[in-house]
Amino acid sequence: ISLDGGDLYGNEVAIPSSGSYEIPGTGLTLAFTTASSANVVAGEEFHFVTSAPAFTTNDLSSAIDALNASDDTWEAIVVIGACSASVAAAVATKMTSFRTAHRFVYALVGTRLQAVGESESDWMTSVQTDFAGLADTERVAVCAGAVDYTSPLSLKRDWRQNVAFVAGRLASRKVGQDAMEVGDTNHFAAIQVHNITADANTDPTLNDARFCTLRKHIGLSGFWVTNAFTWAAADSDYHYLVNRRVLDEAARTVRPLAVRLLGSGVPVNG
Repeated sequence: ISLDGGDLYGNEVAIPSSGSYEIPGTGLTLAFTTASSANVVAGEEFHFVTSAPAFTTNDLSSAIDALNASDDTWEAIVVIGACSASVAAAVATKMTSFRTAHRFVYALVGTRLQAVGESESDWMTSVQTDFAGLADTERVAVCAGAVDYTSPLSLKRDWRQNVAFVAGRLASRKVGQDAMEVGDTNHFAAIQVHNITADANTDPTLNDARFCTLRKHIGLSGFWVTNAFTWAAADSDYHYLVNRRVLDEAARTVRPLAVRLLGSGVPVNG
């Protein structure tokens, strides 16, 4: 059985006489209607696509509220899973409300992946159409695209949303360093990345529409973050995420110092 489209296979398994076989660690059960050896043909293959469990807007909202209720200090949340514009708007509302409660944070979300049989150009058009109505927000970054990589943990090769890779790049940078800085090595040198979609080097459409994408650079080997945008307007001071990060870090640092002065004596003349 292969769980990654044929790149890796598990050990050979005999079909149980019941015709029912649960694939370990997946929650999936295969049901063979003709389990008799007389009806099994050597070399016969069965192919199918599954859909991963998905969160609802309420699920995500509850998770964010639980995080906000903690006393921990944090910079951002990364939402792994397909987010529509309406979900991104709900996340933006949360991030803005946290600002009034003196939490200076932002969120990274990722769009849906390209569907089986859907062309990349059709997917890009669909994503742009969905997010065209998302109101300007300086506390949410929307990532679009997928990464073909080999997991360093499972050694399985698969496609994943690029939002996790953008988040990893940001985490490796100081708050005042732009994630798109090319530098001397590709941004994902420590990970075995094979390919990407929505490559801004060949088609900058999504980058121009303020989505965070990845790209190649002619003459260089590897993949890079194109731009780390927020969903703020292009003329906003916070259009680039690096500015958002710097101001948030300053606020998180200075406010606790200022709070310590609450109730302290007020100097007077005489």
